[in-house]
Formats: sequence, structure tokens, C-alpha cells
Amino acid sequence: MSIWTGAQVHWLGWAYLLEFKGKNTFLPLWVASIFFFAANIVVMVTIIRHHSFCPMFQRGVLTYVRLKSRRIKGE
Repeated sequence: MSIWTGAQVHWLGWAYLLEFKGKNTFLPLWVASIFFFAANIVVMVTIIRHHSFCPMFQRGVLTYVRLKSRRIKGE
């Protein structure tokens, strides 16, 4: 999550300079956009890898699956 936050702050810094200060930051903003896109991909891959599949339908009948709760460290 810190990768995404860092990429977001990096992008917002260049966007601020462009929009509010009127500085020419098109190239750094474009590079920051690529980093932000890559960070979004990392977040999505992490979510997909940690997803646990549970079927909703078995033999045409909706099944109710009780989800396992994951304990957070420190609790």
C-alpha cells in the first residue's frame, strides 16, 4: 500500500506544479503517471493473489459459504 501512496504523492506533486504554479512539468508528470500505473498493477496483482475462491453455485443451487476471518497481527 505504501508503494501506491508514494506513487500518488509523486504524481500529485508534479500535477500541483503544473496546475497551480504554471510550470512546464509535462515530462516528469508523464513519468510519474507511468510509475502510478505500475503501482496500481502491483496493488491489483496483490489483491488477486490473496483472493480465496469459493463457488457461489453448486449443481445449480446457490450456496452460502462462511468466510474465514483473517486475524490482523497485533490483535
